[in-house]
Parts: sequence; structure tokens; C-alpha cells
Amino acid sequence: MKRPFLVALALSGCHDWVSLYAHSHTGDGGADSGTDGGASCVGCVDQTSGPYNDAFVTASTYVPGRDFRGIDGADQACQASAQAAMLSGTYKAWISTSQSNAIVRFRATQAQGWVRLDGRPIAATLDDLIARGPLMPMRIDEAGADIVGPQVTEVPVATGTSPDGTATTNTAGDWMDNTKSFLAGDAATTAFFWTQHVPYNRG
Repeated sequence: MKRPFLVALALSGCHDWVSLYAHSHTGDGGADSGTDGGASCVGCVDQTSGPYNDAFVTASTYVPGRDFRGIDGADQACQASAQAAMLSGTYKAWISTSQSNAIVRFRATQAQGWVRLDGRPIAATLDDLIARGPLMPMRIDEAGADIVGPQVTEVPVATGTSPDGTATTNTAGDWMDNTKSFLAGDAATTAFFWTQHVPYNRG
């Protein structure tokens, strides 16, 4: 099984949404599913009317406990990815430990209104993200590239987080031990699979 990515959600900026769910679900969630060969984007958010919060999957993959350690290390990896792509704002990883639940971390920020880098909507609020999962798969990286392709159908992301946003027992020793197992989601999917898909057994 390939090394996992991380899901990064921006915290700065929000928007008084009329209704994110009024946007179309047309297309397969890819980067070019417009109605005229990619020139338009069906269901995309007009990002000029924001501010909106970006959401992306890191282009880099990581071995938890080695390439990053703990929640702080995961957050730093997401922030570094954003800065390398010249994205402004503060970014944190969607990740939990035995001492910290992802839903608590993000609720404390009061951030909302997430969209992918290609403009397709993810979720209007944290509660929507938990209740329904992302509107579109979080398969776009910080450069706006689609990670899914002919040879890539799954996008494993280290989360240690159940669909309700709380920690599971599989967190690679709170992301400090690269020999222990952890729970991964699949960012190529929606519903609850995006955060809880399969355990990585490393021990």
C-alpha cells in the first residue's frame, strides 16, 4: 500500500453562504468535468465572491512518525505545502490523536466554507462535512492538480479520524511511531470514506 497524503483545510477567511448545496453535482469530481471540454466548471463556486477557505490534499506523501511527528508536525507539513504553492492563510491537517479530536480542533477555529483549488465545493460548514462528507472528492492538491489518474484510483490520507470527527484507536502512536498502524481515509471518495476507509498496518 502506498504512503499516505494529508488533507489540509484552511482556517482563515469565511463566507456568508446563501446555500452551497445549490451548486450542481454534475461531473465526476475531476479537474476538468466542465460542460464544454473543460472551459467551464459546472457547479463551481465563484471564488471572486469569497473569501472562501481552500481545501487540498498534499501532493507529497508521508510516513507518519518519520516524515512528520504528532499533530504539530502534520499541521506544519500542510502549511509548508500551502506556502510552497503560494497559498495564503493558515492551514491545518484533518487528523486526530488520543488527546485531540479533529472536530474539536476545527470547531475552535470557527472556519467554514471550504472549496477545492479548482473551485468545486467541499462543505459549507464543519457540521455539513461531518453529516454528509465532502460534496466533491478532496482529490486536488495544493497546485490545483488532480491526484487521481489512469494509474491512481485511491488517494489514501492519514487521518486517525472516524466519520464523526473523533479519534480512532489507530493513530500510529499519536503519529509518533512509524512502526504502528493508523487509520486512513480515501480522498478520491465522498461520504464517510474520505476520513475512514482502511487501516494501515505497519507493525
